[in-house]
Amino acid sequence: MSEIKNLEDFIENNFRKLDAELVKFEELMEEIDIETGPPAKEWYKKEAIANRLYDFYMGVERIFKRIAQKLDQKLPQGANWHKDLLQQMNQEKESRDPVISQKLRRDLLELLAFRHVWVNAYGIELTWKKMKYLVRKFEDVHDRTKKEIHTFISKIK
Repeated sequence: MSEIKNLEDFIENNFRKLDAELVKFEELMEEIDIETGPPAKEWYKKEAIANRLYDFYMGVERIFKRIAQKLDQKLPQGANWHKDLLQQMNQEKESRDPVISQKLRRDLLELLAFRHVWVNAYGIELTWKKMKYLVRKFEDVHDRTKKEIHTFISKIK
């Protein structure tokens, strides 16, 4: 039972951090027209928003890694381990129900793809056109992620 409590504490600690990221994101977006994005001379705002998206995904992945290690006792390996981890969280296992829905997995895959771009590109290569779709969905994905993971934890308690 203490293993589940430790996992729950880990998840709650990470969600406090993810909630703080959401607050930063919302503050940034207060001054930005979602259709046009920040003005070119305020390039740092676009990069700050990209960083919020990146940090959110990394936080969620951290939670999924802990679930995979503690409950499944199997963390994916290889070049596609990030995608495989999302698939693993969407699957029912002998020891647990799926952690996330198929719809949320698809949304998180989009953030994973963006994470890859952010890690491998220069900030000047980011275009608002490519980011706008994720920016529009960010708050909803954040809320659904919390809800689905909390539902999962309540089932295994």
